[in-house]
Amino acid sequence: MSADNMTGTVIDSGDGVTHVFPVCDGYVIGSCVKNIPLAGSDMTEFIANLLKDRKEDLPQGGLKEIAQKIKEEHCYVSKDLLAEYEKYDKKDKNEKGEMV
Repeated sequence: MSADNMTGTVIDSGDGVTHVFPVCDGYVIGSCVKNIPLAGSDMTEFIANLLKDRKEDLPQGGLKEIAQKIKEEHCYVSKDLLAEYEKYDKKDKNEKGEMV
């Protein structure tokens, strides 16, 4: 693949901020680079809040570490959201279209 046909978006999500880089013909469009103040630490906090809301019986001191472990072992990013929904729909329905 040559640089002149590399067009798309590069997303770099760290612990505290996410950067979005649009790329056209192999070049970053600098005026369109965006920073989003949403990243890994926010996801960990969200999972910890879900665990608290569910009133899970977990030690309070280790809640953040547990949430981080859940995030690292079970979360992922999908390249194609519609394909993910289709995969889920096929998995949870039997031949008659009823939920299993």
